[in-house]
Amino acid sequence: MNMRFFIILSLLVGLNVSCYSYKIYPKKIRKLEPSINRYNAYVIEDYLREELKILESSKIFNITSDSLKADLKIKLYPLENINNKFGYTIFGWNTGEDLSFGLVTAGQIPIMFDENIRFKFDEISQAGVIKKDFVLKLTRRYWFWDVLDFNKNYIGKAGKALLGNYLGNK
Repeated sequence: MNMRFFIILSLLVGLNVSCYSYKIYPKKIRKLEPSINRYNAYVIEDYLREELKILESSKIFNITSDSLKADLKIKLYPLENINNKFGYTIFGWNTGEDLSFGLVTAGQIPIMFDENIRFKFDEISQAGVIKKDFVLKLTRRYWFWDVLDFNKNYIGKAGKALLGNYLGNK
């Protein structure tokens, strides 16, 4: 009996941890599409892999590996996690930092964790340097029914949030 309970509990925990998705806020950013006329950009700090992938997935610029073909240069800065809160439910209940509340409810009440990420870069052109500083607002939601959501692409969602912030602050 103890072994069966342990196996069921392990399966429930494993299933709950795999049931997540990412949401972008504000919601109006989710539907934005990149501009057709994009500048060619050369990234100076290309060793920052995660930042580069987010910039590429935003489709703000056509990223090129040849600095001679670039209209401007981009200097990336490391991502910063800022002001990340504890988890909360749709009812506003604070759940702390873990998913134990999800185990109690068998994943039927969604638990959300806000992730605010500071994304900074410089646009360097012949006209000068323009500093860009955006706060990307993503929410990671754990919910049993998100096991059916196969779009769990953090880089893609962060890129979409960057695109929305960039177009909104032009």
